[in-house]
Amino acid sequence: MNKAVGAAISIICVIVAFIFFPQVMRTAEEAKVREATETHLVVTGQAEEEADVTLYNDLYKANLEYVVEISSSNENDTPVATDYNEVTKILTVGGLVAEVTRSLEVNYDTDAIANLTGVGAFLGLTPFLFLGGIIAIIAGVVWNTFRSR
Repeated sequence: MNKAVGAAISIICVIVAFIFFPQVMRTAEEAKVREATETHLVVTGQAEEEADVTLYNDLYKANLEYVVEISSSNENDTPVATDYNEVTKILTVGGLVAEVTRSLEVNYDTDAIANLTGVGAFLGLTPFLFLGGIIAIIAGVVWNTFRSR
């Protein structure tokens, strides 16, 4: 193989790795998550502006960042997630009007592969397998190009 062609292929592989590696990392993380939607009937008492709803699934990474949206059937509410208890799966919703019965729709991310043993570890390794493949191609091209004949 011509040295210039080998060098060009190596450079192209490095460029491909830099372009696609962040996307592969994002895709591997997104594969672990699925969105769940639940509707809960909530009643607030006198002077109460928060209410608790029990989620059917675990909130992904027990992080409020993964609460996608909360909407209320009461137009005066401005619902926002304020707290989450990982043990009991209770999500505290604030921004509610006192003494009102409403329906809250909670959209949140949950772990899509919690019941699939080993899949999470494999998805975590996928980006590095991709990177290892690119490095192996580069090393093979460089070795084949510059080996002594």
